[in-house]
Amino acid sequence: MAPSTLRKPIHREKFGSTFSTLRTTTYYDPASRGPGSHSIRSIAWNPTGHLIATGSSDRTLRIWNPDRPQVKNSTELKGHTGSIEHVAWNPTKEAELASVSLDGSVRIWDVRSKTCTGSIELGARGLSLCWADDGRLICAGRGDKAEDEALLLISVPELRVLATLPQGGQVNQVLFAPTPTPTSTDTDTEAETVYTLLLALGNGAVKLATWAFSSTATSLTTLHSFQAHTSAALCLSLSPTGRWLATGGSDAMIMLWDTREWICRHALSHSAGTVRQVSFSFDGRYLVAAADEDGEEMDIVHVESGECVACVPLAGNQAGVPKAVVTKNGVAKKGEEVVVEDGVGAKGIGKGLVKVSNVGSVASASCVAWHPQRYWLAYAGEPGGLRVVGAAGGAM
Repeated sequence: MAPSTLRKPIHREKFGSTFSTLRTTTYYDPASRGPGSHSIRSIAWNPTGHLIATGSSDRTLRIWNPDRPQVKNSTELKGHTGSIEHVAWNPTKEAELASVSLDGSVRIWDVRSKTCTGSIELGARGLSLCWADDGRLICAGRGDKAEDEALLLISVPELRVLATLPQGGQVNQVLFAPTPTPTSTDTDTEAETVYTLLLALGNGAVKLATWAFSSTATSLTTLHSFQAHTSAALCLSLSPTGRWLATGGSDAMIMLWDTREWICRHALSHSAGTVRQVSFSFDGRYLVAAADEDGEEMDIVHVESGECVACVPLAGNQAGVPKAVVTKNGVAKKGEEVVVEDGVGAKGIGKGLVKVSNVGSVASASCVAWHPQRYWLAYAGEPGGLRVVGAAGGAM
């Protein structure tokens, strides 16, 4: 099984050459019968890194063992009747999973017993969800029409909606901010609970806000707001320490914000277009982004410098297509037919690193997630399904 202790961080000068030694494992789902038939919408590692959940547009919710890629070693969880838009694990329980679907429900699962332990109706199509750090609350986003768009705060132990907050515009992703700690205040009338949230908005803005709610009232108070993208802001990710916020948008940009001053330190263009997901490595040193449009590779970026230190070739994921071409003495040329067996190449910036370019047709990777404790990278897109860089072995 995957390890339960953090790996030592790797310095950026060595990251590319070390990452290039990792092999990629493919996890084939029999629900995939051709291009577009099994589009994975969301992937997530459980807190220990022993399991991966995938949610798909064909309603397939599957739990994979990264060490055993055969589907017979996986678990399918059945119950949703619409596309599964997001999956997320309880940060305090390694076997409790939440999923949200276009069928208008959030479901809670015990993956050990393979059962749904509860379902909450949202009143409209479910689009997003996230857990609070204490593992007791979920914030879910819904919306069919503008009047239906709202955030719902759900108590998992009670399986009920504590508060509903209508939105004046589209919220594409929401995260519980780790600080300040959720507080409870006593007023003259009743107790009020306050949480801090980060929201990615359809108008390109990112908002830091407090959500105060009681049994009779709820309100969202903006603490800070900034224009992160020229078009819709689609995704957010906080580094493990909370120092960095990464945002991605439909303007094909990845923005890295220093949360101490809310200053953009790096603006990175994504060649594959619309950025659907961003993910930090367990140590917060490296960032990767996924897009749902065709591209040749996924770049891995060093957060502090904003420099690309490695890449994952996407073209080589297709059967019969050379995975990559490589030379250790300089930048590889397109069409040079030297195949990298492990399917992962370094796109180095430092002296002595392996340089890579891709050949063959392009592919996409619309979902991506780093392992919570080591430099393994899970991603999914078209063609094919789930893949994990590192699960086949390696020192990272």
